[in-house]
Amino acid sequence: MNETQLKVFEFAKEIGVETLTLMDKIREWKLPVRSHMATLDEAMQAEIRTRLQQAADQAASKTKRKGAVRKKAADAAPAAAVPPVKKAAPAAAASTAAGSATVPEGATAAGPATPAPAQKKTGLK
Repeated sequence: MNETQLKVFEFAKEIGVETLTLMDKIREWKLPVRSHMATLDEAMQAEIRTRLQQAADQAASKTKRKGAVRKKAADAAPAAAVPPVKKAAPAAAASTAAGSATVPEGATAAGPATPAPAQKKTGLK
């Protein structure tokens, strides 16, 4: 085998990409490579490197644009007036203050009273 020709898995290792990821990209680009054991000549290696670089450049430019949009939105948020949050009175205090309902013994304001666990009967007297 010539030194300039590499198998796909060797090429993936050389460029620092997982073999499956590289194979997915090769299939996406519809390059004539059948498996990870296929041999890549210099021209195919250059083509793959070029396409990977273009994909990385596009991803970087998208990230920069999204970052700028997010920054503008973050800057605008503190300037907007946020109405203060009103605390609601506890339900038990409101209902007893009105005198319309009483809370049963053992109950909490969050829910009804829970019955005590039943005692087990034993056959011994």
